[in-house]
Amino acid sequence: MNEETKEMKSLVEILKHPLANVVIGFLLTGVLGTTITQYYLALREKHKAQYELTVARKESIAALATLNAEYLARAGMLLAAVERGDKTQVQERRSAFNDAALRWQIEKPATLLAAREALPEEVYLQFRDHLDTQFRDAFLVPFGKCMESAVVEIRDGSDVATKLKTCRARENLASARACSRVLLDMLYEISGYTVAEKTEQALQINQQKYRAELHEACSTPM
Repeated sequence: MNEETKEMKSLVEILKHPLANVVIGFLLTGVLGTTITQYYLALREKHKAQYELTVARKESIAALATLNAEYLARAGMLLAAVERGDKTQVQERRSAFNDAALRWQIEKPATLLAAREALPEEVYLQFRDHLDTQFRDAFLVPFGKCMESAVVEIRDGSDVATKLKTCRARENLASARACSRVLLDMLYEISGYTVAEKTEQALQINQQKYRAELHEACSTPM
């Protein structure tokens, strides 16, 4: 009888022992069961953390979107009053627009920082600059200056329609809406990739797409 046969015979004898089932049961339900339980508990905690992170990022993006929505809504309301030449509403809506613009300036950095973890650092910096320069400085600042000039035209009884056309009030407002929509949609989409731990891969795949969308929506008209 060779050694392998002896070992097999010994194993068979061991398995016949009354305590064998107890030992095997302990290993399966005890050690192995505990290991499996711990694995699934850890997996559940990871999913819970990912979910909480997703919610936090979505809330920060929603806060930023709310600031933009108010800024743009107040701008639209002011423009409508200016186009009608309603002096009373112009003053009221001009004040509301200025308040929204100031609130955007004050509250935007905090909400944007809360969303920072959704982006790699270099992408975050580009996104922040796009939001400041291509959304606000390129479109809404010229819009605000146009409104100030239009208010003077209304006060002096001049042709406000010509002024609004010359300073491209409606075009700037429409461009601001389109640009901010692309920026916020992009941030929302990338935040999902981050939680799924596929940020770099997703950015590489979608790099050309993002650049094309930003160029189309946020380029300053000639």
